[in-house]
Amino acid sequence: MSGEHRPVLEVEHLDTTIRATDRADNVSSIGVVGWDPIETDRQIPFALDETVSGHVSRLTYSSGGTSLATVVDGSTRGHDGVAAREERVVDDGSFLVQLFSAIETFIAFSGPATLSQDATMNGTLSFPQPTRVTIGFRSPLNVPRDTVTVPPTPTGLAAALSTFSYQYAEESPKRTMSLARNHPPRVRYGDTVHVPSTVAEAVTETGIELRLPDSLDAIVPAASLATYLGARVTVSDRERPRLLAPSVDLDRPFSPLPRFQHETAALLRRIVFLDMLVQNVVEYDWDLFEADALTTLALDPERCYDQPLAARLATYLQLDFESVSAIFPDWSSAVYVDPTVENARALPSLVSRLTQPYLPGGSPDRREPTMAAAGGGDGDVAEPVEPLPTLPPPAPDPRGEPAGPYVGWMGPDPLAGTFRVTPTAYTNRERYAEPGDELTVDVVTPDTGWADSCREVVTGCESDPITSTDVTVHRSPDREALEAIAARGTDLLYVFGPCRDGIPCAEGHLRPAEADTFDVKTAVLDDFGAHETASECVEAGSVACLTWPSDGPALDSAASADPDERRATLTSEPISTVRTPLVTGLVSGFTAELSRRYASLTVEDGPVARLVGDGTVALTSFGKGPVLPLEVVAEHEGAVTVRLHVRDAEPGFAFGGPPLDHWQFGGSTFDVTLEWTELKQLFEMRRYLVVHDGSIYRSEAIEPFYAWL
Repeated sequence: MSGEHRPVLEVEHLDTTIRATDRADNVSSIGVVGWDPIETDRQIPFALDETVSGHVSRLTYSSGGTSLATVVDGSTRGHDGVAAREERVVDDGSFLVQLFSAIETFIAFSGPATLSQDATMNGTLSFPQPTRVTIGFRSPLNVPRDTVTVPPTPTGLAAALSTFSYQYAEESPKRTMSLARNHPPRVRYGDTVHVPSTVAEAVTETGIELRLPDSLDAIVPAASLATYLGARVTVSDRERPRLLAPSVDLDRPFSPLPRFQHETAALLRRIVFLDMLVQNVVEYDWDLFEADALTTLALDPERCYDQPLAARLATYLQLDFESVSAIFPDWSSAVYVDPTVENARALPSLVSRLTQPYLPGGSPDRREPTMAAAGGGDGDVAEPVEPLPTLPPPAPDPRGEPAGPYVGWMGPDPLAGTFRVTPTAYTNRERYAEPGDELTVDVVTPDTGWADSCREVVTGCESDPITSTDVTVHRSPDREALEAIAARGTDLLYVFGPCRDGIPCAEGHLRPAEADTFDVKTAVLDDFGAHETASECVEAGSVACLTWPSDGPALDSAASADPDERRATLTSEPISTVRTPLVTGLVSGFTAELSRRYASLTVEDGPVARLVGDGTVALTSFGKGPVLPLEVVAEHEGAVTVRLHVRDAEPGFAFGGPPLDHWQFGGSTFDVTLEWTELKQLFEMRRYLVVHDGSIYRSEAIEPFYAWL
């Protein structure tokens, strides 16, 4: 299933249809009348996989949603949704249509033109005469498109980091959008630096430099900041890193490690959120919660929007960001990374979502100065210019704020509560298609002793009304049958029985590493103390694996040692109570990390599943962004107060629209009181899993929590 050498997306012209197909068999088809192909000469300001251009009289399409924007000097303005049964006539000018479908599709054209859609969102874009258009396609697959080869040294990795920004389509504030960037190139180690022309020619020179100490300790925490800034990264024998932009006379030293990692995290948060603010205010006509920061900072969004990145960086550094910092959300994800050559292979995957890497140790002394003032050499005394940034997030407390930032750990001695990720987990993501609405689930169970628990899992998998799930139960399968499951591939492998020595089978156990192929995207080992097997699942091919902890309130020392005692504990409360919402979360769109956090809420002091691998992986997707948790806070006559945890694994998206009063940045948590009709409208906009009285409900099965309305 590896797709490293396959194109992410291919486009073909079939008679009157232009069709794009990606590795996951997602398809976008555009009907064309009078298509006459030409060389592509019109730029679309997003990170696209393929573009085609031609003269055409009429285009037809089917879309889950459509927006129309005006293009001014290469940038989009005034994005406006096109409704069903609507006809829109545009005059002279440049325009961009965006089609929300399995493959994001863009149509750039010049007016006059007529855009119309019927009741089922089938649309037509027609012109009074043949007109030049460019059609762009973007696959949702978050995988590398290219590979760079570098020596396994700080110098080599600095060279790799300097190429990571090649996947950004824009130097403008639009670069905050996930659609404006693709996955950085994967890193392969070799004797010399080799950057393919597809990467080298696409790197945009922003004129920003980041000079680092000659160590992986400095390379790792700087990765996301360097990528977002498009910085040229170099290393040398120095103590203090420096950030330079000669075109705007910017020269700023950072503090030495370990404080440097916190300063890079704070600077990344400052730049990205201010860019988001500028981009949203300029391009969209909506009531944005964070817009008040513009007045406090006296920031002119139109002027900033048109500035090069280096100039915006200089502008943002002059602002009193701490005065508005509380308006913006916490950073969405962080991973503590042991700075080894092996772990550095994961930097492209971390950077692809702007995850902030931290070093495992190093809590800085708050009494020290932070980022130094402009000018001066490495030996200068640092002048404090802002308070110490927020420390890296602690491991989330599932019973505190379960929808807090994603926090992973890559290295030995993991912090309690984090998910244990490895470079292999990120590499394995390339083996699997982007989540869809069809799932394959295989349940492995002993012949006796687990019937009720097995029934709970099967019912939980099959009860989602909008997910097509193929569930197969294998009772005491032999080794050959297990190997066949792993070779055939499955989205979820749920295993009952003793898993400490591997996956149980009729002959004993199958260790994942012994299987010729282990195409199991996510596994759940329903046993205590199976952490070694869980790690082996990930190293053999899985993206994530969950299992129960070795000890805790649900398990005494006798149960830990005796398989029969373990089974008795696992088939009774509180495990059985936690199991159902865990499965509900996994098959209904929560990430693996959110699934385990919210499942733990169902029982006071119940067990919290341990997670090995990438906690941000989801089994299903519904084409409306991430599936979010919605907590019922209070019930009223004809209304309900809900708490929305608007979090994703990466920053860069705004959240709002009817029936909410305003828009705000993803990463926020807020309460809102909605009438019944407004709650239904909210559910139509995207998918939620509803948390109420310790249980998790799908938003389509809402009777349990609105009976009081």
